[in-house]
Amino acid sequence: MPTRSLPRIADVSTNAPLTLRVLWQTGAVSVIDVSGPVSSFAMYAPLRTDPALFSSVRVGEYGTDIIWTDAMDMSADTLWRLAQAQSVETLTAVQAYGDAAYSGPPYSTDTSSSTMPAIATPQATERSSGTPRA
Repeated sequence: MPTRSLPRIADVSTNAPLTLRVLWQTGAVSVIDVSGPVSSFAMYAPLRTDPALFSSVRVGEYGTDIIWTDAMDMSADTLWRLAQAQSVETLTAVQAYGDAAYSGPPYSTDTSSSTMPAIATPQATERSSGTPRA
């Protein structure tokens, strides 16, 4: 039975309020809006009002999560799923309504650009790494 490795985080930084730029160990980059979980769960309440605390984010041990404090973290799996969902929403809006309907940040699949990182999708990552899909 084929197994999949869990997503691992190599680096994380803040990109905008409640938005993270995640560099995955595969080399893919995702810009992830975490306002949904931060707004929904009480444990993240301090992040809603303290931009300095939000900016203090760092990668946890082994790249399996990101950490703000000892009591506040978010798993790499959660971030990966948010990145997937948000990249699908972006692509669906552009495909259905064209570029004029998309009012979000510039999107790209070019990971060589330093101005706007690509939004990673599992399909793109698997194709680029040659890993067969399960």
